Amino acid sequence: MTLYEFDIEDGVVVNGASCECASMAEAHALALRLAFQLAREEPEMIGRGCAISVKSEDGLERRRVEIDDINRRYLAH
Repeated sequence: MTLYEFDIEDGVVVNGASCECASMAEAHALALRLAFQLAREEPEMIGRGCAISVKSEDGLERRRVEIDDINRRYLAH
């Protein structure tokens, strides 16, 4: 297991958490689920460039999930 850091970005990092996941794919899937939930429950985050960034403990792997992208793909229909 690897420790991954999750940060919710709203212009600046506003919140952080960490979670042990088996791979970056698993951590990215978790970030997608969190972004989907945030887009539904905190609609004021849409349209402001908010995102969830994920990075591995060693800093070599990084991913970013944008709340606006989740809204466009899944919720705006």
